[in-house]
Amino acid sequence: MEDRGPQVQEDSPAQDQPRAQPDHAAANGSGGAPAVAGAVDGAPAEQSLMQQLLDDPSHDYRSLKYGDVLDGTIMQRDRDEFLIDIGSKSEGIIPSKEYSTLTPDEVAQLKVGDQVLVFVVQPENQDGHTVLSIDKARQEKSWRVLQEKYDKNRSSRRRSPTTTRAACW
Repeated sequence: MEDRGPQVQEDSPAQDQPRAQPDHAAANGSGGAPAVAGAVDGAPAEQSLMQQLLDDPSHDYRSLKYGDVLDGTIMQRDRDEFLIDIGSKSEGIIPSKEYSTLTPDEVAQLKVGDQVLVFVVQPENQDGHTVLSIDKARQEKSWRVLQEKYDKNRSSRRRSPTTTRAACW
């Protein structure tokens, strides 16, 4: 190793001055305000509130796919479509062709705030809405009822193998 001699530390003017604070305005777009007011131990106070909101299951959005059947609430009624709240990131719409099996009286009875059973036809259209169908939801519900009845009837009609053999002889 080489002997470098005594090391002398020179005082620089930058060491005597306080350090410059980072520019928060560029980082958060707040125009010079600190990133989060009320920071505790370096952690933002709102972070725990934000985390609570993110973790709350009541704020979860559903990932919808074709064929999902779910309940929705009528939010708005237009001449040729309904706007439905289905608990997703955006509302769903039911175009008039998707409730054509309803009688005019049934359509007239549907009001804002009513619950309706809907079928997901298209998870997201070009406007960002979910396209829904009352007609297909009714078909799916009828099919499920028939399937349950068939399964129930089928299980009650089963015979033991010995009974079947005895009847054949």
